[in-house]
Amino acid sequence: RGDLLAAVTEVAADEAVRAVVLTGTGRAFCVGQDLAEHVEALRGNAATSLSVVEDEYNPLIRAMRHLPKPILGSINGVAAGAGSQRVFCRDGDPHCDVDGAVDDHCTFDVRLCVNVRGVAGCRPRRLKDLTIHLRDRPKISSDVDDVLTPPPLQGHRTTCGALARMAVPINVRRSTRRVRIKPVTRDIRVTVRVRGRRAHDTDVLRLRCLPSLEGYCFGTPGGPAGLHLAIADPPADVPPTLDLCLTGCDGTSTPACMPTGERIAGVSPFAPPRPPQPQLLGGVPVCVVEQGVASRIVANIATGAIDGTITKRSMLHLTEDPQHICPRCVPNPVPAPTSTNACDIGMNANEPCAVAHVVTVAGQEYPVSYSCLPAGSSTLLATNVLLTTGSSMGCGLSDAVDGLAGTAVIPLPAWPEPTYPKFASGAVIALSVCRPATGNAVIDAAVGRPTATSARHALDSEWLGPDLPGP
Repeated sequence: RGDLLAAVTEVAADEAVRAVVLTGTGRAFCVGQDLAEHVEALRGNAATSLSVVEDEYNPLIRAMRHLPKPILGSINGVAAGAGSQRVFCRDGDPHCDVDGAVDDHCTFDVRLCVNVRGVAGCRPRRLKDLTIHLRDRPKISSDVDDVLTPPPLQGHRTTCGALARMAVPINVRRSTRRVRIKPVTRDIRVTVRVRGRRAHDTDVLRLRCLPSLEGYCFGTPGGPAGLHLAIADPPADVPPTLDLCLTGCDGTSTPACMPTGERIAGVSPFAPPRPPQPQLLGGVPVCVVEQGVASRIVANIATGAIDGTITKRSMLHLTEDPQHICPRCVPNPVPAPTSTNACDIGMNANEPCAVAHVVTVAGQEYPVSYSCLPAGSSTLLATNVLLTTGSSMGCGLSDAVDGLAGTAVIPLPAWPEPTYPKFASGAVIALSVCRPATGNAVIDAAVGRPTATSARHALDSEWLGPDLPGP
């Protein structure tokens, strides 16, 4: 907390910082203080244990509220709220939405456990009975059962019910001009009674699905918000269409736009990273850990010029055992209360995991998981795509067609005329696909690196105005 307060104070005085992105580590986010830390404070000096609120939390919140720059919260996976027992998930986030699809509802995997050990301030008791009440049961698909099974009550032992797949919808109404979104909260209310006493305890878990941010481009007032690029017959490393949200350009003085990273229409043109993939590259067993695709593109609405780079990165782990190319997510010989599977090898060996899908290589089945990562050294495999409507420098990898040039076409109606959309057809974009050497002779021989290809392609573009969701 002290480090975060110092960072907020520092960026407030730094004129080069225009916005703050606040994130954390791990695959989930929980609001609130570490209760184990609070218990230790109570044991030390109960009279001063609450001073942390006035001494640390309040100054931090005041500094953030008065920061003259926007603060964006970048949350990894599911978010749980302190005190309210709320779990938030964004539609399509694979860390918490089981189907990983942007489909106007979130699918949660929920398991009910009792007498869980290690919870600060809680002592397991012998339970008499347990009651579950589910409010609203929308039937969305056959993959959603919406039946939460109570765990068996076995004295003071920790027990869990079966994993239930539960759906939480988003009330979305779309029209040609706007989108109205009303989030829905589903309550799971559980009441337990203690044997030999009248004591009972009721807990409420609230599940809420947040709408996906994909599909909405906000832009800068007066300027374009989105850009649709259509490339004729592109190479395999480049999608035929690129739909990007824009920022940085306006309607009067700044025509150079930068993509924000979000994609229009709720779909990224690049496939998301898969869990570790076992492969045989030229007969060499390799565990491929995809790092994803990043794009850096500058688009000028005044001239129609497009310049940038698309980079795809993967980490390759060589193995000498063709029977164990990648870690597997297998049944745990000692099942934990909250997980029946565990990674068999790798950096997260014996840690809980969930199977994403099953891959078969050389007759061997691999139930792969995002949690099961290979251990040991790795080699970076990168592919860089250079694109420009100007003069291309090429890859510099002995490519005979380096130095190709494209042709830009001014979008019409010409900027700064405020009418959108604006169109530009008949442009030409030069694409150079660069596959540099990895530095590992075995891998380079297996994948045929270094190599490069370049070509010119027809390009059409559409510049879009703001597309804002309704309240």
